[in-house]
Amino acid sequence: MTSHQADRTTPPDHPEDLADDYITRALTAGLASGEAVFDFRVQLQNDANKQPVEDVSVEWSEVDSNPVTVATLRIPAQTVDASGALAAKCEALSFNPWHALAEHRPIGGMNRLRRAVYEASVNRRTSQ
Repeated sequence: MTSHQADRTTPPDHPEDLADDYITRALTAGLASGEAVFDFRVQLQNDANKQPVEDVSVEWSEVDSNPVTVATLRIPAQTVDASGALAAKCEALSFNPWHALAEHRPIGGMNRLRRAVYEASVNRRTSQ
């Protein structure tokens, strides 16, 4: 995924010192100043030897497989009310890349691990 506004936020020097609501604050400030635009890109596996799915230590060269934009997400500029009813509804939602057509589901060991982490995160958030 690439962000059209990647230079709007400088990564913190000491992320361990950030406030618990850092992401909410950054989102609020970012959307107050303009829209957020993200391109979702994929690389197609053209050579199983050069692009192994099960070995995440191998970088897939963009020369061998140029990333293709498959979707663009636009979030319009807006006032974010983190205490409102819409925010509460959003907090109850979760993202899961396995809610997709079978041919679009993530593959590989790293993604099998991600699935367990996503499920644990949702369970943690919804049990509080």
